[in-house]
Amino acid sequence: MFLSRLLRMEVPVPHFNKDRFFRRFNMMEMDRARFYYWNLFSIAVTALPIAYMFTANYRFCEESVMLSERSQGGQLPAQVDKGLFNSEKLAR
Repeated sequence: MFLSRLLRMEVPVPHFNKDRFFRRFNMMEMDRARFYYWNLFSIAVTALPIAYMFTANYRFCEESVMLSERSQGGQLPAQVDKGLFNSEKLAR
């Protein structure tokens, strides 16, 4: 009788209506998305000042080019206005 009861018992077969490649949306997905967008935002915020530094013009006048070359051990050009480097003018 026990065996006949086991044979009569039917287990319902589950019907899967989702594809096996379908991923359920859960909190881990949200955390992963937040982490991804936060990293993307951080990279963009870091790149802004670097991009500005590449495009900014730090040479305000013609003399700054000559002074920077001179400070690196270069020679002054032959035709330089000596008034630029006149110590009497600088002392005033």
